Amino acid sequence: MGALSAAVASPSAGALSIVPTYDASITGHPQGTFIMNTINSAISLYSGKIQDNVTVNIIFQTMNSGLGGSSTYNQTVSYSSWLSAVRDRASSLDDAVALDHLPNGPANPVNGSTNIRISFPLARALGFTNPPTSGSSLAVERAISILHAANEDAATRTRVANEVRRVLETSVTSPQHTQAGEDATISLNVSICDLDGGVPPADRYDLKAVVCHEIDEVLGSSSILTGLNNGDPAPTDLVKAQDLYRYDPRGNRHLNTTAADTAYFSIDGLNQLMRYNQNATGDFSDWWSPSGHPNPHVQDAFATPAVIPAMDVEWVVLDVLGWSYAPRGVWVDFNYPGFQVGVYDLPFRTIAAAVNNVPVGGLILVKGGGGRTTSELPTISKVLTITTVGGLATIGQ
Repeated sequence: MGALSAAVASPSAGALSIVPTYDASITGHPQGTFIMNTINSAISLYSGKIQDNVTVNIIFQTMNSGLGGSSTYNQTVSYSSWLSAVRDRASSLDDAVALDHLPNGPANPVNGSTNIRISFPLARALGFTNPPTSGSSLAVERAISILHAANEDAATRTRVANEVRRVLETSVTSPQHTQAGEDATISLNVSICDLDGGVPPADRYDLKAVVCHEIDEVLGSSSILTGLNNGDPAPTDLVKAQDLYRYDPRGNRHLNTTAADTAYFSIDGLNQLMRYNQNATGDFSDWWSPSGHPNPHVQDAFATPAVIPAMDVEWVVLDVLGWSYAPRGVWVDFNYPGFQVGVYDLPFRTIAAAVNNVPVGGLILVKGGGGRTTSELPTISKVLTITTVGGLATIGQ
C-alpha cells in the first residue's frame, strides 16, 4: 500500500459525516476517479438518511481477492447502558417495536451476558467515548468482515476469507494506515466490479452496493458469531448489538453456528424480515444468499453479479442498532405522570407539547393501548404525521 489521500465530505448540519481517506491503490488506479466518485455517492446515501451528528473516518483501499472486506474498531459496553441510550434516542415505529421486545437487563436476552459489543461510530452516536474508559481486556477489538463473490466454491471461499483477513490485518498495522481517529479500513476488489456505471454485466458486481455493504458493517451491522467455524460453541461472554435481533423460526433468540440451522433478522420475533447466513465462510450477520436467489440485497453474504441489489431491510437494522433517521419522532403518552422531554422513556402528556417540539414534516408517536385517552382538541398549523404505537389511543374524548 502507498500514501493516503484524504477527501473531506460536506454533509448537511446534523447529519452523519463519513470522511473517506483513499489509499494510493485507489488514487493511482486507472479508474480511480470513478471509484472515488462511486464511494462518495454511497457515502451520500448515509449522510442524507442518518441524522446523527457523528464523523466517521474510513480508509478505502483495493485488494485482489474476495469482493469486499472491512476491519472496524469495536468496543464493549454494558447491555443496560446501550439499551438506555437507544431508548433515549428512539424515534421510529421500528424502534418502538424493537424496544418492546428487549428486556431491561442487566443481562442481555441472547446469552445472559451483561455486556455487548458495538462499533466505534455507533458508540459515539449513542454517547459513549472511544476508546472506553474500562480497563477490560475485552474493551476494544478490530472486527473483520468479508463479502464473497457468488461464484466461489467452498474451498475458494475458505482461501479467500484467509487472504482477505491477511490483507486487512496487515493494512491496519502499516505506517501508512496509522492515523488518529481512524474507525475502519474498507478493502474493495475493484477488478471484478463494474467500473462503467449502470447495471453490471454478467461477470461484474455493483461497486456501490459493495461499498454500502462494508459501510453498514462499519456502522455496526455485525455478529459475534462471525469468524467462528460451523459447529463451534456460541460465545457466552459477549454478543453484538445485531445479535439481539437474531431469532429461530419459532421466535426464540438464536445464537448457533450450526450450518443446518435457520435464523432470521426480526425486531419482534414474529415477523421474519430477512434470513441470516449460516455458512461460516461468510459473515453470520449477513443475509442468506444461495446462488441465483431472486431478491439480492446489499447485505447478502454472497453477492450476486449483474444486478443492483436492494437496500431496505438494512436501514431497519441500523435504525434499531441506535442510528436515527429523519423525521425524528416525538413521543406522547397521555397517562405518563413523570418528567417530560418527549423521548421514549420521558414522553410528553399532550399533543400540543409534541406539536411545539416537532419540526414541520415531523412525526408524533402516541403510545396507545391501556385506555390511553385525552380530551385535548389540539390546533395543528403545520404539516406533520401523528400515529399510535402499541394499540389505539383516543384523542378528543
